[in-house]
Order: sequence, then C-alpha cells, then structure tokens
Amino acid sequence: MKKRFAIFMMVLFALLVSSCASAQKAAEQNEKMARDIEGYQLPVLPTDSTAVVYVVRQSRMAGMMIPFKISIDGHPEILKNGSVDIFIIKPGSHSFRAKSENQDEILFTAEAGQTYFFEVTPKMGAFIAQAAAAPLDAVSGTYLVKRLYDAGSYILNLEDDKVSSDSKDSE
Repeated sequence: MKKRFAIFMMVLFALLVSSCASAQKAAEQNEKMARDIEGYQLPVLPTDSTAVVYVVRQSRMAGMMIPFKISIDGHPEILKNGSVDIFIIKPGSHSFRAKSENQDEILFTAEAGQTYFFEVTPKMGAFIAQAAAAPLDAVSGTYLVKRLYDAGSYILNLEDDKVSSDSKDSE
C-alpha cells in the first residue's frame, strides 16, 4: 500500500513539474513573439467607425491541399494554406464561420477601433480535413500576420452595406 502511494505521489509530482515547465515555455514563446512584432504595424488598421478581423491559416502539411471556406456574416472567402484574409467590418454582433467537411462557428461582438484575430487549423476528418476555428490574442495574431501576410492576402470590406474586395497582389 505504501509503495502504491509512493508511486502515485511520484507520478503526481512529475505531472506538476511538467505542467509548470510547459506554462513557462508558453510564456517564453509569447515574450519572443512580442519582441519580434515590436514596431510592426498591421497592414490594415481599424478606424473610429470600423473594426478589422484578421483570419490566419499557418502553412502546414496536414490538410494543405484543402482550401477552407470562411465567412463573416455570410460573406464568403477561401482561406488557403499559409495565408491571411482580412475583413473590415462595422461594430456590432457578427458570426465567423470556417467550413470544410464540418462547420465551426464563433459568435463575437466587434467594437469600433478594435482588431480581432482568428486562426483556422486543419484537423482530422472522415474524408477530408475539418476546419477548427479559434480566437487568437493580439500578440499571437500580429505575429502570424507578420509572418504570413503577402501579395496573395485578400481584403474584404464589409463596412458599408456594399461589399468590396481587393487582393494585395492587384495593387
């Protein structure tokens, strides 16, 4: 009985130590990202009457051939592997959706002058990759935009009830 208790305590201690180490590693990673984005300005900034949403998809081997369908309030766009799409929106309640074999939805309220970040990642599906959407903090989101924003990034302006779009590579 004492031996089992000792083994249990050693396992518990090992789990505790490893969780502290992973929390410290995450904090160090966040500090590294914050240093990397110091002085970086996002390509599209919100105004006093708009908010900006950045949707990022890191370049990964898993699901790389599957473009995800994303939308804000039903305005569709295609998010390719290793890319950033940008939505300029009015303040208020909004729905962000990422769709593939499944559909993942995030409801959020945008405030004027604010920037929001979402990441879409592939996860295992029955036939093709599924889309998993999650909000990102400002440091992580800005870091990914800095790494992924390029000539193929797509900007969709939804601020007026007229939809206009622009791809950076058409400038």
